[in-house]
Amino acid sequence: MINDELLEDIMIIEEEMESYEFDIKEYMDDFGEYEITVISVDKLLNMNSETITYIGDNYDPYIFLMKPKLFDIYNTRDVLFEGYVANYNLLDKVIINEEVEADIEFIEYIDLRHPDDPNTIIYSGPAYKFTKTLTFEDGYQEIRVEAISKAGNSGSLVRRFYVDTTPPELEIEVKEVDYENLTAELEITMRDNLGYLKLMLWDSQIYEYDYPPCYSRACRKEYNIYCRY
Repeated sequence: MINDELLEDIMIIEEEMESYEFDIKEYMDDFGEYEITVISVDKLLNMNSETITYIGDNYDPYIFLMKPKLFDIYNTRDVLFEGYVANYNLLDKVIINEEVEADIEFIEYIDLRHPDDPNTIIYSGPAYKFTKTLTFEDGYQEIRVEAISKAGNSGSLVRRFYVDTTPPELEIEVKEVDYENLTAELEITMRDNLGYLKLMLWDSQIYEYDYPPCYSRACRKEYNIYCRY
């Protein structure tokens, strides 16, 4: 019996048989959830039964993570995770950062567009949308997003980004003043977590320090300038 529907086929058991096989593929699709009940009847019409649940689904999911983008930099500790899972008919849950379960919503049909190129459709069809906001400390983040089906299959990806809520530091020390020429020598020290610094004098950029973000150590640069006052 499958999902409370009695099958027409009956297996006759011989006394010397210790194991039995019965092919029920024709009664089931590849994907779906089924309750399978096996009923045994002896010659005296005594009956016994056992029910199991079978779940069939694809092995690998398609995970489309729209937010956060790869290597994005956030000046807030609250970061929204938003994306879609496709190729799973029976999605059970989406886990973010190994332990946080996202909110999921099934969508019968959607055209997913590339987050960097809205004119490009990267997927069309049914999907599960997931969302969750997580809070992080300042620093470089590597966060795993895992999709798990009710059949026990799973797939995941890792998204890397930065959180920096600490403002840059600026120290200015006057080294020398020339009162006759109305000029001064300044020693400027700048620090920032992400390794990017820009120094402006009025509306003019006089210095820029731009390296790939790295949280192994904060960026510190000293710069001497002469300015007229």
